[in-house]
Amino acid sequence: MAELNIFHLINQLSETSFVREEVGQKRKRREDATVAAILNLLQKNPDAAKQKYVCGGDFLHAPGELDFTPLHIACYSGAPLEVISALLDAWPGAAREKSKTETTPLHAACEQDAPLEVVSALLNVWPDAAKE
Repeated sequence: MAELNIFHLINQLSETSFVREEVGQKRKRREDATVAAILNLLQKNPDAAKQKYVCGGDFLHAPGELDFTPLHIACYSGAPLEVISALLDAWPGAAREKSKTETTPLHAACEQDAPLEVVSALLNVWPDAAKE
């Protein structure tokens, strides 16, 4: 069986990893082999964080033109801090990458009501993102 790429793994997070109980509560992560697979992939191949995916509305299936990095998709997918941190460790410059629609990973995180820890991690790498 072929190894799943980073985009497929991150997309699986949005389908299986998080439950939001009520507005204002922290997201709870269930134990998920997908998180471990992402971390393992980035440890073995840090350049996976530098890939670009030209995608449409559902990240993986529709043709389009958004040009996302794995960090963009992780932020849109509500990935946990450990995945966001691993992506930033592998490629800190990803925080500065903009899609063709000028969206940064910080924009994506904020659109998805990411936890403060995720927003802080993005801002720690690129404080000027708040000005974009």
